[in-house]
Amino acid sequence: MNPLIRLALLPAMRAIGKASYAGVFRAAEMSEYICAAGFDILATEVHATKGNEARPYIVSRKR
Repeated sequence: MNPLIRLALLPAMRAIGKASYAGVFRAAEMSEYICAAGFDILATEVHATKGNEARPYIVSRKR
């Protein structure tokens, strides 16, 4: 996420009630949370549109 959005814009919008909390997780952390919630991870890939903007794509199924 763009640091300007994460450090300035989101907190300001939360302060005036226009945005909810948006957490930032690493792919490994998110996989752990998904498994702890009772899901099996079927596939994990990284998708990007340009440069270093890689986004994890996680496919899971309820146990």
